[in-house]
Amino acid sequence: MGEVNLELSKQPAKPNLLKPFYRAGMAVAGYVVDKAARLELPGYNFPTIPESKYLGFHKSSLASEAVDMAVDIAGGASNLIIASDIDQTLAFLFDGFEDAALQRLLKVREQGAQVFLQTNRNRIFPGTGRIIDHLKGVGFTDEEIFMGMDQQTGIFRNRKSYEGYVDRMDDILRNNPNSNFIQLYDAAVILPVPTPQDFWGGQVMGLARPLLRDLMQREAPIPGFGFIGINKFV
Repeated sequence: MGEVNLELSKQPAKPNLLKPFYRAGMAVAGYVVDKAARLELPGYNFPTIPESKYLGFHKSSLASEAVDMAVDIAGGASNLIIASDIDQTLAFLFDGFEDAALQRLLKVREQGAQVFLQTNRNRIFPGTGRIIDHLKGVGFTDEEIFMGMDQQTGIFRNRKSYEGYVDRMDDILRNNPNSNFIQLYDAAVILPVPTPQDFWGGQVMGLARPLLRDLMQREAPIPGFGFIGINKFV
């Protein structure tokens, strides 16, 4: 795999014949995730989620728009802890970064929000070094960027790194008991006709699901939480 192009694509958007299928898939995903999150996500030992804490599953085609949605959902930047995936949410394999989203995240951080960026990759994954350098170049710190995030261990993933991230988020939540926790992630639907695994598995929830589950199992104080799934074809 080649290096990720960090420059935004200058090519005009091409019509995508699958867009209606993606929209339909995300509409179903929104219903399924909403319904499941109000009870529990099957097969993942989720604690029961109090209705009063659930801020909903939302959808967006742009990460920059999703940041604004997160601020609205949380009731302001000062009440917000935002955790965003990097891959296919802020950085796209072929199109580069959505720099408007990075600038928006930095802006809400100035307004009092706490921002954390996460990726399943580690430094040895092709292109990751350039991605991290880009993020640091625009103003994010090492303390805000977490790599190797996954509950499993693999060549590019590290369970200990993930567990360390859960520890860090647990501490952040305990030190900010009035902040709402919003997660941005790539809500990818791979096939034109989504499968049940797309909804219950990693394609719709990704890292957002196990992270929230593990935080709730630790009884971290989360006054409110929500998901925003980002799919360019929505």
